[in-house]
Amino acid sequence: MIFTAFAVACVACGDDANVLVTGYGDVAIRVEVDPSVTEVGDATPVELPAPTPDDVMLVAEAQDGYRKTWANLAEYEAGIGKLPVGDYTLSAAWQASEEGVGKVAYYGESRAQVYDNRTTNVDLTCSVASAIVTRSIDVPTLADVRMPVDMWNGLPPTTALPESIPARSVRNSCSSMSKTDRLQCAR
Repeated sequence: MIFTAFAVACVACGDDANVLVTGYGDVAIRVEVDPSVTEVGDATPVELPAPTPDDVMLVAEAQDGYRKTWANLAEYEAGIGKLPVGDYTLSAAWQASEEGVGKVAYYGESRAQVYDNRTTNVDLTCSVASAIVTRSIDVPTLADVRMPVDMWNGLPPTTALPESIPARSVRNSCSSMSKTDRLQCAR
């Protein structure tokens, strides 16, 4: 009888960790913000306003339809940091409170598998998703622009006359007018 109790006790003391199955896994989220944009040609680089990693909204959406949203990274980290086991798309987003010129939106997402009683590390990089910016350019004043102009029709010499003007020459049309009309035409 003593031997039987000892054998049962030894079987219960095996190498098993006796893991409690919870259906949840830990998720450690790290957020980075990348405000860089691709320059075009000789354009001057654009500096866009960027949020801090703590400013972005986080969303975890499982393939089975489960969805959880946090206002920011601090709210997520203040919680339990666990999600139900499953396949997820985790995203981070930030948008200026108003739309328009100079406003920018950032977005980044990553797919992850959450396992029971394991930590899943997720790196989210928010990049510029949309932005409307204006750039000023130096335009020469009219005094700097010189172009020969046909004094009869006001168009550059190589410019074709619009179809609405009769085929005969504008010069000829002025010469066939009365003296008073010719003075008006010449002006």
